[in-house]
Amino acid sequence: MHRMLSPTLLMAALTCAGPAFAQADQRCTGSPCVRQDAQISTASAGHASIAINPADARQFVVGNAGKYGNCSRGAVHFSTDRGQTWRHSCTLPGVADDEFSTEAPAVGFDKEGALVAVQPFYWSDGAKVWASRSTDGGQTWDGWYTIASSQFYYSWIKSVHLEPDTWVSSPYRGRLYASFTDDGSDQAAIRVGRSDDGGRHWQTVNATPVATGQEMLDFGDLAVGRDGGLYLSYLSCTGQDRDCHGRPAEFRLVRSGDGGKTWTAPTVLAQAVLPPDQVNSNLWYSYGALPGTTALVSFTPVIAIDNSGGPHQNRLFTVLTTYADKRLQVLLSTSDDQGATWSTPRPVAAGPRAADQFMPWVSVSRKGVVAVTWMDQRKHPQQTGYQPMVAFSTDGGTTFTAPGVLQGQASQPEVLQDLDGLASHAWSGQQLNTVFVGPDAAGAPTLRMTIATPQVP
Repeated sequence: MHRMLSPTLLMAALTCAGPAFAQADQRCTGSPCVRQDAQISTASAGHASIAINPADARQFVVGNAGKYGNCSRGAVHFSTDRGQTWRHSCTLPGVADDEFSTEAPAVGFDKEGALVAVQPFYWSDGAKVWASRSTDGGQTWDGWYTIASSQFYYSWIKSVHLEPDTWVSSPYRGRLYASFTDDGSDQAAIRVGRSDDGGRHWQTVNATPVATGQEMLDFGDLAVGRDGGLYLSYLSCTGQDRDCHGRPAEFRLVRSGDGGKTWTAPTVLAQAVLPPDQVNSNLWYSYGALPGTTALVSFTPVIAIDNSGGPHQNRLFTVLTTYADKRLQVLLSTSDDQGATWSTPRPVAAGPRAADQFMPWVSVSRKGVVAVTWMDQRKHPQQTGYQPMVAFSTDGGTTFTAPGVLQGQASQPEVLQDLDGLASHAWSGQQLNTVFVGPDAAGAPTLRMTIATPQVP
């Protein structure tokens, strides 16, 4: 029998450990060159998504699951000066008091520069995933548009992702894609909706086969190529009562060549093992916790494509997390045949045996620079803290720069209730913008963003 998921909150005690960063108007050296460490919000929450307006690179938007002011069901934080200053808005016009969400709005811009937010909501007799639009960069929002209702009995909708197709060469340019996990009491599927009118109307299909019995599907991520090819990566695992902690798992991929209407049969990206520690939560399932803690972590196989037109054009990249040698490790795998076969996963950055690496994210700049960010405990081998790190590659992921620290102050993971979706990033030109939860000068947990420039040839 399902037990409802309680809203997740981050409450952290944080410690100082490191020098201050160079400010945005100062020069700096090293790799990476961190030019800004800005506070987005005083609210502390796990999941955050970031989008940058392709029609106006000054506009940054972050969707966040935490409470902010009167935004009790998630907020959008927006900036018109490349992240130096931030304002905030709620994305929930007309939502009834008995409807709630524990997930951050997934945000993205359509080809004309309108902002779209996607978020699941739950109430006493069902669940839906909705979209809303803003034409002023997040200050005001119009009504909500239904993407889909849950299709299974006693279903929970989660792991929402939004991916716009803004490529001029794509036959589906302007189309929006939204993926989400539809998790019923004894069935689950990852579904993808598509919209050709900026999120007002949607058509939704099952992108994966329906899992039944003890199998669980979750943690979907989308990527779209400049040829319009659409990719969905996700995790599959099987466990008693759908509890997968400490068990083998598979990272899988499906592809659509017709704009999200039909999907290929799944192929296996990689095998993995989930950590044995249980999450201290009333979840009816578990994928394991950060080792030595009860903090929930995500295991999303984040996927990206090289759309640069360079020597590694069309190469697929995925970063994944596995439990090996009694620690979590971040691995990278690549594919040059549209995901049919994948390279053996290998570490992005070696670290001490006792140090966990988790919450990876990968993306590729328009010039073909690959960026991987993750949370790392190498400076805190006794698991007393973690810091966001980054590494860059200019040879298609074959080699990476030495990892660089994105924030010098360390957070304490053992007091966190939820690390789910802790960091994500996006490119603006040749600058990488990473969003994460970290301490302010007084040690309070805050939503933050760094702007880093890779020091590569």
